[in-house]
Amino acid sequence: MKIDPNMIIGAVTPQAGRPAKGAGGSFEEILGSVQEKRTEGAVRIGGPLPGMPVDPVALNALKAGEEALDKLETYRRALENPALGLKDLEPMVVDLSRMKDRVEEAVSFLSDADPLRAVMSEMAGVLGAEVARFRRGDLVG
Repeated sequence: MKIDPNMIIGAVTPQAGRPAKGAGGSFEEILGSVQEKRTEGAVRIGGPLPGMPVDPVALNALKAGEEALDKLETYRRALENPALGLKDLEPMVVDLSRMKDRVEEAVSFLSDADPLRAVMSEMAGVLGAEVARFRRGDLVG
């Protein structure tokens, strides 16, 4: 099998480079149909599909969710660091509490049928649980 150095990953090969269609069910035919289907449903990286509207409410919720995950990851790393005390963690917990409010606000604008709503609600619950755990004193001892 030769690899074309000029070929870009995910690019569609020209029609001349495609294998000839053989008898029904041959490997070449199945591979060709799979390649055609993959390129038809391919997603461009860096933007929405042409003609597809971007829901600003969902986009806002996704941005809030991504930021919340980043804050939770930073908090997790801080909890693993024995050199940090409760006073060092307090600002992070305040940020988590604010982030929880922001995520809940984003959830309130999502429709009940939107699957993103359940994910974001779960995330708000995790944020709230971490804040409550810190305030309750579970980390002392």
